[in-house]
Amino acid sequence: MKNQTKKSTLLLTIVAAIAILFSACGNDYENHELIGKELIINDAIKGIVIEGPWEVTVTQNDENNSAFIQYNVPDKKIKTELRPNGYLHIKVYNLNNYRNVKLRATIKAATLENIEGSGAAIIYTYGNFTSSADITLSGASILDGYVCEGDKEVINLSGASIMKKCSFKGKRIDATLSGSSKVTYSNIDVERCTVKASGSSMFNGSGYAAETDFNGSGSSTFLTFELESENLDIDLSGASNGEVTVNKKIKGSLSGGSILKYKRAEDISGVSTTGGSKIIKVN
Repeated sequence: MKNQTKKSTLLLTIVAAIAILFSACGNDYENHELIGKELIINDAIKGIVIEGPWEVTVTQNDENNSAFIQYNVPDKKIKTELRPNGYLHIKVYNLNNYRNVKLRATIKAATLENIEGSGAAIIYTYGNFTSSADITLSGASILDGYVCEGDKEVINLSGASIMKKCSFKGKRIDATLSGSSKVTYSNIDVERCTVKASGSSMFNGSGYAAETDFNGSGSSTFLTFELESENLDIDLSGASNGEVTVNKKIKGSLSGGSILKYKRAEDISGVSTTGGSKIIKVN
């Protein structure tokens, strides 16, 4: 029994020593001086691709395209490139064992037809961008305040990513959300809004979309009482929920304990319910 106790104590001592050793190997960059670099921008910036936990501010500017970055990690960890298609790539390489890292970018661009953020990137935008946009966010990335007017906006969010305080005016929005991602539009003005949400994702919008098409699965949610539409085609499954305001007709199916609450609609005869699902009219 004593030998077993000694072995257990020795094992715990070794584990603790290894933990301390690995902790000491980490690089704490909190007190490292920020390096600032003005990027050479000879052509118009048409899109941004941000990889890693950068905090990025993009301001709409028709005359002066520019970019400035700040960071407190080794130069070899950073890569920037304005590619021939006009997309500015800003990347940080593997940051394992790096602590208190600061990564910042300030960008001026006339239009943004492409926005990509991955690895917990945070992107703030200011101004009114006039172009169609493809927006892709993954790995808990955030796009905050994007205002755009164009033909269409195509959105792909995954991995608990977030779009918020956004606005779009144009022909259509096509959104695909997964992995607990969330989209919030403060204003929509489109001919058609199509959203596919899965894995506890959420779509929240206000404004007007003549035609709406919502598909929700896996406990996803549509909070759109403030988004007025003429007609809605909806498919909810897996305990998903919807709140909609429709002037004319709702059609589709509800299954797996899903609930749809609606305002106004003149005709809901095209909605089927199974598996304990419900459709409820509210004032």
